[in-house]
Amino acid sequence: TVHALERDSQSISDPTLKDLLPFEIAIHHAGLSRADRSLVKDLFSGGSLSLLISTTT
Repeated sequence: TVHALERDSQSISDPTLKDLLPFEIAIHHAGLSRADRSLVKDLFSGGSLSLLISTTT
């Protein structure tokens, strides 16, 4: 799954999210692009993240 997360991180536009994703950590907030938010939701729903830090978006 780490390789998949590294691959997914290549399409991320937010630099902080891109840096965190290979460590199975993600952030989710209104400032992310729609594509980044969607990917984070999919990764979380699929059990690919160890830690998700989120605001109420």
